[in-house]
Amino acid sequence: DLEVIADHDKKLMPYWKELANAIIHWSDYHSNKNHLEIYIAYIETPNEVLDVLRPAIKQSKVKFAGFVHDGTPKSWKLAEFVEDIIQTNHNLTQVGFTGIILSSEEWKKIFNAIRIRNAVQSSIIRYLGLSFCFDGGINTEVLKDIFASTSAAWDGKAAKGMRVQLLGNGMSSREVSIIAESLSSLAYLNLDENRFGDADAAALAEALSSSTTLRRFSVKGNNEIKSNGRHAFLHAIFDVSSLASCAASNHTCRIDGLEKDISALNCRREASLNKWEKIFAMLVLSSGEGPFINTALLSGIPASLMPVLLGKADFAAKEDTSQITDLYLELLNAKRCQKHDVWDNLGQTRPLNCMYEMVRSWVVPMI
Repeated sequence: DLEVIADHDKKLMPYWKELANAIIHWSDYHSNKNHLEIYIAYIETPNEVLDVLRPAIKQSKVKFAGFVHDGTPKSWKLAEFVEDIIQTNHNLTQVGFTGIILSSEEWKKIFNAIRIRNAVQSSIIRYLGLSFCFDGGINTEVLKDIFASTSAAWDGKAAKGMRVQLLGNGMSSREVSIIAESLSSLAYLNLDENRFGDADAAALAEALSSSTTLRRFSVKGNNEIKSNGRHAFLHAIFDVSSLASCAASNHTCRIDGLEKDISALNCRREASLNKWEKIFAMLVLSSGEGPFINTALLSGIPASLMPVLLGKADFAAKEDTSQITDLYLELLNAKRCQKHDVWDNLGQTRPLNCMYEMVRSWVVPMI
C-alpha cells in the first residue's frame, strides 16, 4: 500500500535518452563477456520512453529485462516493445513482470514471441516471471499460452526447460490441471502465494511421477495446502512402501515452501544420486534395532545384481541425513531409535559402513 509509482514527465526524457546511450556504450566498450540486467521499476513508461529504450535494448548485451509496477494498464505499447526485444536480441534470455496489468491479447503477443524464439533452439528464453500480474487467477487461454511458450524450450536433449515464476496471481483449482500437464516441460516452477489446497497439491504431486526435468518446485504461502497435500508431495518423491516403489519415485524435483519442510529430499543435481541415497536410507532405517542392513528387502533381487548394489554404496549420503531419517519415520509413523541416530552420525564414513555391512550380511550366513 505504500508503493508509489512516479508519473512520467517530459522533463525526464533527456535522462531516458542518457540511459539508452549508456546501455549501448557499455555493451560496445565495457561488457567483455558480461551482460546487463535492466529493471524498470515504479515509474511510468509511456510510448515515448519505450521508443527511446527499444533500439538500445535491441542491440545491447542485456540478458534480463524486468518491468515492475510501471503504471499499467494504459494504452502504452509495452507488449509490442517486449515482443520486439525478445525476437531481435538473442542475448536476452530472461524476462520478468511484477504488478504489470495487460490484456489477454497483449500477454498472448509476448508469450507467442517467447514460443517462436524458443522453437528456434539457438538461444532460448530461460526465465519468465509473472508476479502479481493477474487478480483472481489466470485466464485459461492465457495460461495455456504461457506453457505453450515454455514447452518449445524443451527438446529432450540439449535444452533443459524454462524457469517460470507465477507468484501471487490468485490461482486455484481452476488452473491446476493445466499446470500439472505442463510440469514436464519446466526446469523450475514457483507457485508461491496462490490459493492452492490439498486436492490441488495431490494433482500436482501425481504429475511429478512423469516429470524428469522439473528440478525445483516452490509452493510457499499456499495456506490451504495442509497435511494431506504435504503428504501427497512427500509420497511422490519418497515412496517407502517397497524398494521398487522408492526407486520409481521422483528423484529430480526438490520441493520448497511447505510449512513442514521436505526440501532435504532430492538435493543433489543427479537424479541417480538422489535415488540411491533414499534406497540406502531405506535399507538401513527399516531394520530398526536389528542388523545394520535390512537384507529382507533384498530378497527378491537376483544374486547377479548384488555387485551392482555394492558398487552403488558409495552414493549413500555423506552429509547430515537427520531430516531424511525424520521424513522416512514420518511416512511409516514410526519412532526414532538408537540405530537411526547412529546412521545420522556416520557422516563421511556412511558409504564405507554400507559396503562393509552388506558384505558381512552375505558372507557371515554362508560361514
